Amino acid sequence: QFNQIHGLDIIQGAQDFMMNNACHLSPYCVSGNDPAEYERSITSLINSGSRCLMVMCPEAAYDESFYVRYLQEGVKFIFIDTKIDSFFKVNYVSSDNEMGGFVATEHLIRQGHRKIALICHHMLVNCYKNLALRMRGYTQALKRYGIPAEKDYIRFCPHEDNVAEVVDDLMSGDNPPTALFTLNDTAAEI
Repeated sequence: QFNQIHGLDIIQGAQDFMMNNACHLSPYCVSGNDPAEYERSITSLINSGSRCLMVMCPEAAYDESFYVRYLQEGVKFIFIDTKIDSFFKVNYVSSDNEMGGFVATEHLIRQGHRKIALICHHMLVNCYKNLALRMRGYTQALKRYGIPAEKDYIRFCPHEDNVAEVVDDLMSGDNPPTALFTLNDTAAEI
């Protein structure tokens, strides 16, 4: 269950590993950000015989009781980036998002940048723990290197379509940044 096309890299890695170990990965679903659609897709996969699912979806789509019911029935889950808090043993894979935000920002600082803007393609950074952690890493790096966090350099885009517009506005200002740090791949592609 994947919520972004970028999850295809994860699918490819899992499939390569499984093929090398005489297993296969099939099928997968892309269901957007609708929690009800996630539940329908997962239920459909389980009803079709899947007994282990890799699940990647926004925190807002996690209903612990939904997964617990299937865990009680013996279905296994591998949670990617966000996991449920359950008394069941669940497999979980994630990045160190806070350290990633720190390292990315530190790299820009070491390249000589002091005016580093942060861009996120939606305003839900507070709803997505991973994005909030990347933002915290960004601010910690600025603080460690004695660089003030400029409010004008932190921009949120209501939709993916607005990222280029926000960047243009940022770069045409009186004090444009010399580097951009984006919280996700979608914003970085612009």
